Amino acid sequence: MFAISNGKQKWFIYEWMHQQTFLEKLSGYHYEECLDKGQHPGDIVIWKDENAIVQHAAYHIGEELYFNKHGQTMFNPWKILSKEQLYKEWEHLTPVKYRQYN
Repeated sequence: MFAISNGKQKWFIYEWMHQQTFLEKLSGYHYEECLDKGQHPGDIVIWKDENAIVQHAAYHIGEELYFNKHGQTMFNPWKILSKEQLYKEWEHLTPVKYRQYN
């Protein structure tokens, strides 16, 4: 959320966000589910469990690299991960891509 707010909403960094709030914020920033196979910088990938509950999200920064944070505590570092690393970590869940449309 912090990445798509262009750094204007600093509280996004520090707070856990409920699924409904997260999806509403995505919509508010004009993000919609995208079925396109390609990846674009700015895309967000979310991973849902078998009950369609969002378990994780990451921000695509380009060149198959993602801004990622596993967990909500200050002890969980922010990292840049390759697509391969990220998708392997969350392979037990279903990825859904969102893209910003204006």
